[in-house]
Amino acid sequence: MIPVTPLLCEFESARPIRFQGYPGSVWRSALGATLRRSVCITGQSTCDDCPVHGHCAYGQLFEPGLNPAVGHQGLNLPSPPRTYVLAPLDCGESVVAGTP
Repeated sequence: MIPVTPLLCEFESARPIRFQGYPGSVWRSALGATLRRSVCITGQSTCDDCPVHGHCAYGQLFEPGLNPAVGHQGLNLPSPPRTYVLAPLDCGESVVAGTP
């Protein structure tokens, strides 16, 4: 069995957000953009050909590469499955700035 660690995180928006579709996509994008700005040491516009990709928190979480040793071969995937799931609580169609 794969070990699972459920985490409950609370985010607060600095500005109003109106969701179109699944709110988890918005939160994933915000989390990824913030993490990339915080940890990227190369300043490259993409992670393609990044010399530290395998050691980067952003690269490992948001842009993991296929690793034949892991066993993804034969699955016909453009990239491996992500190691996390964002499942936001029901927050409706929008979030007001300054509220969690």
